[in-house]
Amino acid sequence: MRKIVFVFLFILLGYLTSCSVSNNPTKYPGYGNIPENFIMGEYELSSDSTITEQNLTCIAHDDNVYYEAWLDLISEYEGAFNYYHTFIKLKTNNRLVIYTPKDAYVELTLLDEEGNAIYTSMPNKNGVCYLYPNWYASYYNVLVTYFDKDTSLKVTEEISVSRNRDFTLNINASKVEKELIDLMFVVDTTISMGDELEYLKNEISNVVSEVSSFNNCSVNVSVLLYKDKGEIYETLYSDFTLDVNTQIQFLSNKIAYGGGDFEECVDVAIEEAYSKNWSTNSTKILVHIGDAPAHDEDIDKWYNSVLDLCGKGITLITVAGSGTNVKTEYLFRSMTLLTNGTYVALTNDSGLGEDHLDPSIDLELTIEYLDNCLVRLISSYHTGRSYYPIPIN
Repeated sequence: MRKIVFVFLFILLGYLTSCSVSNNPTKYPGYGNIPENFIMGEYELSSDSTITEQNLTCIAHDDNVYYEAWLDLISEYEGAFNYYHTFIKLKTNNRLVIYTPKDAYVELTLLDEEGNAIYTSMPNKNGVCYLYPNWYASYYNVLVTYFDKDTSLKVTEEISVSRNRDFTLNINASKVEKELIDLMFVVDTTISMGDELEYLKNEISNVVSEVSSFNNCSVNVSVLLYKDKGEIYETLYSDFTLDVNTQIQFLSNKIAYGGGDFEECVDVAIEEAYSKNWSTNSTKILVHIGDAPAHDEDIDKWYNSVLDLCGKGITLITVAGSGTNVKTEYLFRSMTLLTNGTYVALTNDSGLGEDHLDPSIDLELTIEYLDNCLVRLISSYHTGRSYYPIPIN
């Protein structure tokens, strides 16, 4: 009897060994053992797999509208971001406000004290432009570039702007009607971002369709996914297309997986996003969905890439997920501030995911569904009109 049991165990051991060899996983640093079909973030969904509908909830806040409150957060001794601003100075504590003609194509380049270009920004649909000098002076020199309405010639002139008052720029600039929206989603796909990635799979078609029909225009959509250095991939990209189904297919077999330390390669993703094929005459919007910042040594690179976005007239909407902490909130809000964008924080009201950080905002903000929020923000940047949020209840 014992011989029979021994033979049985020997056969069973051989079978298990053969199974482990035939399904031998690939090893990746920080991942342990994972199956081959996770390579490049692709995973073959089984025929009975279903994606649960994700009605994420959020609040949205524009720090440029409440700029004095922002200064308190970063400058006051008890300000929520004072500690981080002390060590990570992102030059948001000094702002110039310049008003230009509405709907005009205008470039405003901030010059340093030696006349060198610091960075270029563009006004929004309503002709409002914000520039952030990283030094204090009574006056700042700004290079203005536009196309003359009468001659269609390109004009460049230098102006002086006082730090203590808003400046209205009276120029005969030609107007530009934008009939296309370039919309890029840049998404962290590490393991903590599962709810947000599934949301995008479910709602990207609805968001794009609603934006297109509401604004009676075409929407050119792209998707850039990122993880971190040493991961299965740093970035994966699907280029701009008018066919949203292409992006749905691209996302269909992508999963939130991996991630070791807290920080991710946000800097790499934003730098790459800037370099993509944005249309010449379009409303350009980048929706960044994440819950962690870049590594400390890469924050300057991230900051400079955001300034590059300004030069192309790209507005940044940052959606902060459940893993967001105070340092991340400070960095995300700083980056949206620089591009005249909006900070969007997911809330616990959906009942989905882990606990969400209550943002350091001393206002009663309307809780809304994320898809509705994105549609109204994108539409407002395209039309120049403000749209009220729709409460979830």
